[in-house]
Amino acid sequence: MTQLLVYLVGGFAVMQFVKRSSLTIDFWQQNTDLINQVIHNLVSINLLFALLAVLLYTVASAFCGALVTRVADASKAAQPVIYLSMLAFFMALAFQNTPTNLFVKIFSYIPFFSSYFMPLRLINGMATIPAAIVSLLILIATIIGSMIYIGRIYGGLMLQTDELGFWGNLKRGLRLK
Repeated sequence: MTQLLVYLVGGFAVMQFVKRSSLTIDFWQQNTDLINQVIHNLVSINLLFALLAVLLYTVASAFCGALVTRVADASKAAQPVIYLSMLAFFMALAFQNTPTNLFVKIFSYIPFFSSYFMPLRLINGMATIPAAIVSLLILIATIIGSMIYIGRIYGGLMLQTDELGFWGNLKRGLRLK
């Protein structure tokens, strides 16, 4: 969040400088419509989906990383989350020309997939803002629920010293409370 805040404040400062600088004022005035469209597209609900997706995948990666006993294995443990993200991305890519497909509609409400499918529907005008808000609320509820659940079992996972392997630690980790 701090990094995002730095980008927003820095971007705003640069934009104000460019508007007033004698070097760039002509460029700004000639391209105001284009610049406003770019800024509008950057600061949209799709950005919120992207930020929430990063948060959800980070929480899932932290959980997977806690399942291993050695630090060197943490990156390998996070691979299922990476594969899930890649699967969602490639599925959305495959359905980009058919945003009215029932599969796309359903997956635009499923966390881990909604961050790819709902923006696809919004960009093509096949989803309404209320539908996007419902999808966002489901995504936020999933993130909060995951953070609470994983937060409760995280300490027990981090203190594991026996070598049950990834799947054994996963089964034991899901039982911890």
